[in-house]
Amino acid sequence: MKKTNWFILKLVFLIALSVAVTGCNEQNKDTTSKAENPTIPVLNKTNIRAFSLNLQQDYDLSLNSLIEQFNLAQENGDSYSFVSYRNHKWTPVYMEKKDFYAAVFNQNKAYLETSSIAPLFNLFESLIYVGLNLKHGLLDNDKTVIEQALADAKNEQTLVHSIVASTK
Repeated sequence: MKKTNWFILKLVFLIALSVAVTGCNEQNKDTTSKAENPTIPVLNKTNIRAFSLNLQQDYDLSLNSLIEQFNLAQENGDSYSFVSYRNHKWTPVYMEKKDFYAAVFNQNKAYLETSSIAPLFNLFESLIYVGLNLKHGLLDNDKTVIEQALADAKNEQTLVHSIVASTK
C-alpha cells in the first residue's frame, strides 16, 4: 500500500511540474516573439540623432559589460568564467542587437549612403571581435593579444562617440 501511495504522489508531482513548466514556456514564447520582432525605423534627418544616440548607448553597454567581466575574470585568474559569460550571456544579447542594427542598415541603405553614421553599423558589428580576441588572449595567456584587443576597443569606442557627436 505504501508503494502505491508513493507512486501516486510522485505521479501527481510530475504532472504538476509538467503543467508549471509548460505554462512558463508559453509565457516566455509570447515575450520572446515580441522582442525578436522590434520595429525597424525608417531613418531620416529628424530621427537620425536620436537613433545614433541609442546605437551609441547599446555599443557602450555591450562593450563595457564585456570588459567589466573580462577584468573580473583576469583579476580572479578565472578565464573560464569570462568564456562562459561571453559565450552564454553576452553573445546572445549582442547578436540580437547586431541583427537589429543589420536590419536597420539594410532597410535604410539609400539614406545611409549619404549619412555620416554609416560607419557606426560596422563598428557595432566589430564588437564580436573584441570579445573573441579577449577570450583567446585570456585562454592563451597572451598579453599582446589582450593589450591589442583593449586598445582596439578603446579606439573604436572613441570613434563611435566622435561620429555620434558630429551627427546633427
